Amino acid sequence: ESVALPYWPFSANDFWSYVEYFWTLGAYDRIDEMARAFFAQFPFGSHLGYN
Repeated sequence: ESVALPYWPFSANDFWSYVEYFWTLGAYDRIDEMARAFFAQFPFGSHLGYN
């Protein structure tokens, strides 16, 4: 069963800023969750298990 596509309302620059911020905190699990939401917006997102 597929999961609904997550919503990413921010820009690509915002994404990389958040990655750097969470990296400094050591919050790697947050980076992983955020990356899945961000990259699901691209055509190859269907390979991540989303509709």
